Amino acid sequence: MPIETNYIAGAAVSDNGGTASAVLNTAPRPRHDLYFVPGSYAIIGNKVRPQLKQLVWQAGVNNVEQTQDGRIDMTGARARMVQNKGATFLTAAHCPAHLTPDKQPGYMRRYPGVAGPVYLEAWELPHKRGARTIMAPDEAGYQAWLDYLMDSGAVPHPDDIVIDDLLSRSEHMRAAVESRLNKGARATEAASLMDDHLKVLDDARSAPTKRKRTAKAAQPADEVDA
Repeated sequence: MPIETNYIAGAAVSDNGGTASAVLNTAPRPRHDLYFVPGSYAIIGNKVRPQLKQLVWQAGVNNVEQTQDGRIDMTGARARMVQNKGATFLTAAHCPAHLTPDKQPGYMRRYPGVAGPVYLEAWELPHKRGARTIMAPDEAGYQAWLDYLMDSGAVPHPDDIVIDDLLSRSEHMRAAVESRLNKGARATEAASLMDDHLKVLDDARSAPTKRKRTAKAAQPADEVDA
């Protein structure tokens, strides 16, 4: 079972600590806000989904400020992201409890660590194995949340202009991989992955404007790296 944590809902953060057995043997990680920038998408789990970005609660980074009493003030940093990048910041209200593994609202969790708090997203599930901390992320759960963000209107679905941009960049990457196909099995595997990505992108375009693509010939399976 994942380690129990104190969950974060909005700005309220519990500070109950934890038992010695639940303390993570890993370096501290600061809290962060997640935000979306228009046009920022990627293939995540064989589907075009929003690629969220982080604004870390760390004074001096990305215009994050610290008040005289030592508190982190994110107001100015968020405002600049909204003004300069058109960012949409996600709050606990964007993440209902039924979409998180622990069935608590909000996307951030705080765990006690040996050297200070460890802030993780709800789907980053740490497990203790002796002195080790092993991460076992809930990728399917995270992808379901990304879908919810689009379906609920918090983040727009990608349009054909975005898809075409991803297609163009992916095709350039595929061409670069093609030039290395004679270098071995790893290049062949990369080319196959790129072909899968290109198919996902083409399928994501609206039906009347789909591109017609010809699949690349597969590299012989018996070729190995030098």
